[in-house]
Amino acid sequence: GGVGIELAEAEFNSTAIASQMHAQERKLPNPLLPEFWAVLFLVVVFILHCLVWFIQRWSLRVRAKVQYTTEERLKEGEYALVMPHKHQGAGEILPVKQNHFMYQRQKYEFDVSGTAVTELVMPVGKPLKEYYAATGYQTEADAAAALARYGTNSLTIEIPSFKDSFCKQILGPVPVFQFFCASLWLLDEYWNYALFNMFAIGAYESSVVFGKTKNMQALRGMKKQQVLVKIYRNGQWKELSAEELLPGDIFALSKTEGDVSIPCDALLLAGSAVVNEATLTGESTPQMKEAVDIEGAQGEERLDIEKAHR
Repeated sequence: GGVGIELAEAEFNSTAIASQMHAQERKLPNPLLPEFWAVLFLVVVFILHCLVWFIQRWSLRVRAKVQYTTEERLKEGEYALVMPHKHQGAGEILPVKQNHFMYQRQKYEFDVSGTAVTELVMPVGKPLKEYYAATGYQTEADAAAALARYGTNSLTIEIPSFKDSFCKQILGPVPVFQFFCASLWLLDEYWNYALFNMFAIGAYESSVVFGKTKNMQALRGMKKQQVLVKIYRNGQWKELSAEELLPGDIFALSKTEGDVSIPCDALLLAGSAVVNEATLTGESTPQMKEAVDIEGAQGEERLDIEKAHR
């Protein structure tokens, strides 16, 4: 009986020792796994790729250097890098169409050589007698050419979709840095805190996008309803919308009971009018405007819409 107990204890001890030695053994990695340096190289390449992609979104000059080449002149079908002066908006990379491109809802033209770019010039600065003798557009071809160059007499505020606005907002430098800092908590297994932080960041950026969209909708709602005016085209008076007015047109206004809103700069050729310039000058009192005087030397004066003939 004593020998059996000793054999059982010896077998138990050998089993315990074998289990302990097996627990202390280091498991060999799977031979199909890549090497450490290969994984490190892939991680570094991925991080650098992300940095290059984000820097191109955050810096317009870097994007222009990486994705575009420099040309000596502008040509149709290419892109133009426009960098405004300080505190005058953000730069953009814009497509070139025919002999112009659009920037901040303003048209810019360039000459045949493609090296001189100028802002679209309106027909101002001519002698007053030329405006008085004007006959408007006499053919449909002339009106169509003017429409192609100047566009319609309207300002449309385009509201981007929530998806586009949110992507632009969430990929900014500050949200990306916040997401990166929150993701570091995942390394310490604080996944609940990290997910809550990411959700809070997304919710805040969504509220910012909603606020911007609401402001743009409010601006669009301030647009007044267009009225019909009599425009002299093709040798006859036509009743058209004020949005169809073109630089060089002659239009007539008749006396009405209410106020008439015509969103354009005009030179009064005949008659008189009471004009409310509160939105332009801040004057609360409407101003009386008289027709331009072209008698004698005054007819040779050039139109000055900023001072003399304002």
